[in-house]
Amino acid sequence: MSVADVEETTATNHPIIVDEDQDQHHASLLTPQLSSTWPWLISVDQDQDHESLITCEELQYSAFSELENQLCDKDNNEVDVTDFHGLEQALNNIGYYKTPDYLKPIATRIENVRGEATDFCHNGIQVLVCAAIKEMEEVSIKELNWYTLKKRAATLNKAKGLGFEDGFANNLLQKNLYSYFCHSRNFGRN
Repeated sequence: MSVADVEETTATNHPIIVDEDQDQHHASLLTPQLSSTWPWLISVDQDQDHESLITCEELQYSAFSELENQLCDKDNNEVDVTDFHGLEQALNNIGYYKTPDYLKPIATRIENVRGEATDFCHNGIQVLVCAAIKEMEEVSIKELNWYTLKKRAATLNKAKGLGFEDGFANNLLQKNLYSYFCHSRNFGRN
């Protein structure tokens, strides 16, 4: 089975990778929840008095896109070392603009993809990006909340503003957003 990846952009021109099979899977997860809450949205029966109603997929995509646009908003870029548990203390022990040992494996992965951070401002933002990636890889779906997603997105937005983009961090954020979206729809959390 081959996966057809299609590159799209959000309203704020952030590239996203869309996996059509994954979109169908997410739609199949959300359809039962949406149909039990708003059954008239799922039914698209037409007669001479009614036009076609919005489809479940359109509603899901619209709600997801709205969340994604809030995360990717260029003004969502306020983040600091104090926003990541234990990072400030680790940096106080080794010095700012150095990478703590627990983040070095992630820094190595980033450097393998984009090269070593040589610009002074890139060293500092790389530490924040590493901390965001570590959280995205280790935090469970049940622990996801809107605040942590916004913090992670703010980190990546700040990095982008400084010319330090990392594709796999953006993909991780998108996966976290999908997980948050599905989990919050199924369990009614914010």
